[in-house]
Amino acid sequence: MPLDGMNNLELPEHLNFEVELIKASDVVGTGFKVGPKVYAVHRKHDGLIYKFVSDRYQIVPYATSWQAVIDTCEEATLDLADVDIKHSDINSSGRWSAYLSFRTEIIEPRVGDIHSYGVNVGSSYDQSAPHSITSLANRWWCDNGCYTVEHTYKSSRKHTTNISIEKEVIKLKNGVQAFYDSEVTYKEWMQQHVGYDDAEHLFGNTIASYPYRNRIKTNEKLLTSLLADFQRSVSDMGANAWNAYNVATAWATHTEPSRGGTKLVTQERNATKVATMLNSKEWKELVDA
Repeated sequence: MPLDGMNNLELPEHLNFEVELIKASDVVGTGFKVGPKVYAVHRKHDGLIYKFVSDRYQIVPYATSWQAVIDTCEEATLDLADVDIKHSDINSSGRWSAYLSFRTEIIEPRVGDIHSYGVNVGSSYDQSAPHSITSLANRWWCDNGCYTVEHTYKSSRKHTTNISIEKEVIKLKNGVQAFYDSEVTYKEWMQQHVGYDDAEHLFGNTIASYPYRNRIKTNEKLLTSLLADFQRSVSDMGANAWNAYNVATAWATHTEPSRGGTKLVTQERNATKVATMLNSKEWKELVDA
């Protein structure tokens, strides 16, 4: 259930409950046999069982994750006095996420092209999602609050005994720095020429490519769409790497869910393809030329 917390820095009360691991043999009915290393993720106040897990599972309380993010944002001197916060939870709070939008923490690679900083944190007790912290750069493109997620710096860990919240928030600090450093990178991309043929080679070998029966094929419909967007944006952004990057990130976020999937899953998969593009030899040949 979504909750608009605005700048309330406290975790909502209904999410701040105790969870413990108890032996599965203590909760299963008679006649059922379970191994000695099987445990139940158990909500203390009402006995709800979220999941049966192995002895490698480690509970990370939502309150611990939330406070670590808030503390890190304070250390990074982010403006917590003017942050919008939205908490969401499902599965009887077996899964939770929160989004912090810092509208005053901005970069402006060119006049009027504003990106603001955001953080997404999430976890689960029912193993439906790993523990994750993501730094976001949101490009605002209308006065009604519409934006495109253009940059992510994500850390995701399973709930095992080697998970370390301290290490995860270090990555969040790196994400804050990467956000502000990206302004310089974006300006460099604006100066790097990328023509139609360059864009076709880039998209055709990255975003629009897919494996098929031990070979790589091209999604011609997607490639045509990406190139049309690139051409359409040349008059505004120029024939450069910045334009190609914006076309790719716009595709990743403004998309319909794939067959049998959800929009969120499709966006996450597409974001991965964009990240792969930015690490590809085709991209590096363009920006390093």
